[in-house]
Amino acid sequence: MSRISRFVFMAAFFTFFIISAGAFGQDTGAIEEGNAAVGEGLPLPGSPDDLEMQWVWGEVTSLNPADNKMSLKYFDYETDKDKEIEVVADADTLFENAASLDGIRTGDNVSVDYVIKNESAGAVNLARTITLEPEEEMVPEEGNPTDQGGQEEVFMEEGNATQEEPAQAAGDTGVDTEAVQE
Repeated sequence: MSRISRFVFMAAFFTFFIISAGAFGQDTGAIEEGNAAVGEGLPLPGSPDDLEMQWVWGEVTSLNPADNKMSLKYFDYETDKDKEIEVVADADTLFENAASLDGIRTGDNVSVDYVIKNESAGAVNLARTITLEPEEEMVPEEGNPTDQGGQEEVFMEEGNATQEEPAQAAGDTGVDTEAVQE
């Protein structure tokens, strides 16, 4: 087969492939009404399962277990400011590391997955999952430059005077001045 016929064959193959991809591609047209199979088993529009999931992590600033409400202070990275949000729990809200809002205290850190649900009284942040973050104990790391031992090691590596070398810190250069005078 000559080079020209191979080129023509390949060009025809790719042209056919591009044209047929449009014919066999996924249909993005409107869904026909009356088709019982389409949308069967899907949540109704506007239900909490149909809404886009949001996430927030912050410190609990107020709790109202009687109304199933909780307010959080969180840092908004888009505006670089601290903000406050109120979330509402319902019977479908899952709790992790706490049994309910009664197991959460003001000052605790929580992670909340929620949806924004529009109701007749306005928009509500409906919690889907509330995770109580465990309290972490602050333990200093060994060799951390912020503790005294770490600073001495850093100074010694840089050749600066440390507490173990008071003679150098006082200005002693290590040269025997008596030997120089003789």
